[in-house]
Amino acid sequence: ESIVRERVQESLDEHDLPGATVGVVTDGTVTMADGFGVADRDTQTPVEATTPFRIGSVSKPVVWTAVSRLVERGDLDLETPVSTYLDDEYVSWDDPVTLADLATHSAGFESTNQGMWYADLDDVGSLTDHLYPMPAQVRSPGTVGSYANHGPALAGHVVEAVTGMSFAAAMDDLLLDPAGMSQSSFHQPPDPALLDAHASAHGSRSAIDGKFAGLGIAPAGALSASAKDMARFMQLHVNGGRVDGEQVVSANALEGMHQ
Repeated sequence: ESIVRERVQESLDEHDLPGATVGVVTDGTVTMADGFGVADRDTQTPVEATTPFRIGSVSKPVVWTAVSRLVERGDLDLETPVSTYLDDEYVSWDDPVTLADLATHSAGFESTNQGMWYADLDDVGSLTDHLYPMPAQVRSPGTVGSYANHGPALAGHVVEAVTGMSFAAAMDDLLLDPAGMSQSSFHQPPDPALLDAHASAHGSRSAIDGKFAGLGIAPAGALSASAKDMARFMQLHVNGGRVDGEQVVSANALEGMHQ
């Protein structure tokens, strides 16, 4: 723990960062969850283990864990073309794309940041508003791994289709609430209490400096989460889907996701 504290403080000093939060899980047990520095330079509010931060692309494995629950229920199949679950006219690729292709970044989509960050939350519409038109399919699925934000975003749209909920609400229902991740949310903005505790964005020349920015293709990186909650998420994955004695996801479903 002393080594972690020393390294984090060095990083804050070196990169002029206001604050950070850290969770450590050892042998399935949370051994450290703490905050460093301040959540906001203006208010000087200290960072705590329960302070939510935007976690960016670490949102992706959280999405795939929720998808695993739907696979476990029989609502989704990893090898079924995603077009089977969607009625959208935009799904018109030459080669069928499966959830497994999306999960492994091998759907063959062109790389693009279309529909990513917006400084003004009023510019963020529904997931489909930003998801389509989808990037072009420039390779056959399963042939090349190439990082693609639109993969998990499309998977999030499949989650919407099979649950009948908005993506953020479905994530609450499928994973965040059952896992006890009470300081975590895909809602933009999150509820007032969580937003009030949220760490502010900071950047010397950034349009999102001091704001809660919006992400159009939310499943790719819109999650707000605390170190305490992400430690629970890690516990779930290393303890066969169990947290605090509750079986949130089956061990078989997690094993399939890990593969």
